Amino acid sequence: MRSGKPAAAFAVLLVVSFATMNAMPSDTLLAALLQEAVLALVALVAVGLAVPDALKRCTQTVQQQSIVRFTAITLLLVGLVGGAITLLAWLFAGGGTMACFASTALPSTADLMENLLLLLGICLLTGLYEESFMRVLGIEAFERALDTKRAILASAALFALLHVGAPDVSVGQLVLLQAALKFGQALLFGVILGALYVRTRRLWPCAFIHAGFDVLYMAPNVLLTGTMPETYASGAVGDTVLLAVSVLMLAGIVLKIRKEIADYVLTYQRQRVSVTATFGFVYCDEKQTMKERIALADSRLNQGKEKGKNQVVN
Repeated sequence: MRSGKPAAAFAVLLVVSFATMNAMPSDTLLAALLQEAVLALVALVAVGLAVPDALKRCTQTVQQQSIVRFTAITLLLVGLVGGAITLLAWLFAGGGTMACFASTALPSTADLMENLLLLLGICLLTGLYEESFMRVLGIEAFERALDTKRAILASAALFALLHVGAPDVSVGQLVLLQAALKFGQALLFGVILGALYVRTRRLWPCAFIHAGFDVLYMAPNVLLTGTMPETYASGAVGDTVLLAVSVLMLAGIVLKIRKEIADYVLTYQRQRVSVTATFGFVYCDEKQTMKERIALADSRLNQGKEKGKNQVVN
C-alpha cells in the first residue's frame, strides 16, 4: 500500500500556498519573485519529506530520454508560438504598422535586462513550485485512490481550476470564452507533464520544461510592460487567439502521445500484439530473507496491476 505522506504533504502545501499568496504581494516582478521563492522552498521541502526519490538525479533509459526530449521540444514550441502571438498582438494594438511599433515608448536596455533576469527567476521558481505541488505530490496523492491515468487527470484538472479563477464578466462576454480556453490549456498542459512525471518519477524534467515554456510564453509581455499578467481572461481579442492556438497545439501533443502508446505493438506469428509490462522493485537490506524480499516485490507488482498496469512500482 502506498504511503500517506504525499497526500498529507499535498494538503499542507495547498493550505500554505493560499496563505502565502494572501500574505505576500505579487504586484511587481520583484515581489512575484520573492513570493515564488517562498512557495518553491516550501514545495521542495515537502517533496523531500514525502517523495524523496523524485529529487534524485535522472538516470533515464533510452525510452525515457525520448519522452523527455519529445515533451521538451513540443512544449517549448508551443511557448514560442504563444510568445510570438503576444508580440504580434502588441504590435497590432498600436495600429498594425512598424512605424507605430517604433514610435511606442519601449523600456530602456537596462530595464529590459532587469525584467529578463526577474522573469527567468520567476519562471524557474514557478516551475519548481507547481511541478512539486501538482505533478509530484498531486499525482502521488491521487494514486492512493485512483489508477495512474485518473490520477494524472485529477491533478491536471485541479491545476487548471487554480489557473482560471473567477473571470470578470463586466469586462465583456469574451472573458467567458477565454476562461474556458484557459481551463483547457492548463488541463492539457497538466496532462502532458503528468504523463512525463509518471514515466520518469522525477521532478527536474517537469520543472525545467515548465519553466522554459513560461519564459517563452510570457517574455514579450513581461519584457515590454515590466509586469506579470494579472489575468488570463482579459477580454482582448489577441489573448483569445493566443489561448485558442495554444489549446489546439497542446491537444495535438496529447493525441500524439496517446497514439504512440497505442501503436507500441509487437508482431508474433503475423499477429499484432500489444505489450505492456509491470514491475515491482524492492530495496533490500541484509536483515530480510529471500522469501520476504520476493513477497515484497510481488506485492508491489500487484499494486502496479491494480493501478492500471504497464508501470514500475518501487
